[in-house]
Amino acid sequence: MKPKESPSSGTKNGKPQDSAHFVYISDESGINTAFDQIQSNQFTNHLKSIEMKTTTKNSMILLSALMLISTATFAQLGYGLRTGAAVTTFANKGDITDNSNVTMSYTAGAFLDLPVCKSFYIQPEINYLRKGRSDETFELNMAGQTDFMVHYLQVPVLFQYRDDHLLNNHKYVFYVNGGPYAAFALNNQMRPADAVQLTDNKKTDWGATLGIGFQTPICKQQIRFDLRYDIGMAEIGNQPSDYCTKALSLTVGIQL
Repeated sequence: MKPKESPSSGTKNGKPQDSAHFVYISDESGINTAFDQIQSNQFTNHLKSIEMKTTTKNSMILLSALMLISTATFAQLGYGLRTGAAVTTFANKGDITDNSNVTMSYTAGAFLDLPVCKSFYIQPEINYLRKGRSDETFELNMAGQTDFMVHYLQVPVLFQYRDDHLLNNHKYVFYVNGGPYAAFALNNQMRPADAVQLTDNKKTDWGATLGIGFQTPICKQQIRFDLRYDIGMAEIGNQPSDYCTKALSLTVGIQL
């Protein structure tokens, strides 16, 4: 831009002015370009502000929905404790008729009911159970009668079906369940205690569980009675190669 002297410069009333006044002649297209750029930046910032508010709003809606779903699911969860007794033995894999040389065991654990849809649940559990076989003189090549047992921490994941309509209307319900289990060996036990201890041990047992149950209110608490049959599919240490675990248990549980 080139400064140009204003017509008001020179003399005024016969006296020279103290200073000259100048005006600037600007390029009009440059001014329009700068103005357009400012407007464009303001519009872009406005769009970003709207986008940020929309994102924040959507995030809050999604978080609220997740909280509502979690609260509703948690309200439907059931959990509790169970305890009882089991009859166990070792037998040829898949042979459900060979139930000789049984041992008695105490069992206890905890369960969790996860609703999948109406009347269908997934029930993971963690239970202690001792499985064994009595009078293994031949199998263990012992001079006297010897019982061999393995202490397990057993984790079944059961699929359960029950009629919720019956439970809601009559406060009691029958159900069936079944699913796989994995059992982790804690240690071996021999009877008599002074028998030669064996070190060969398969650390993990796995198999399937089938069962039926009945739930009813007693003294304002939901009480469960379960009858289950476990059949193992893994080899057992210190046993013939085709021997697997078997267990029939009866337990009583309370839903907390």
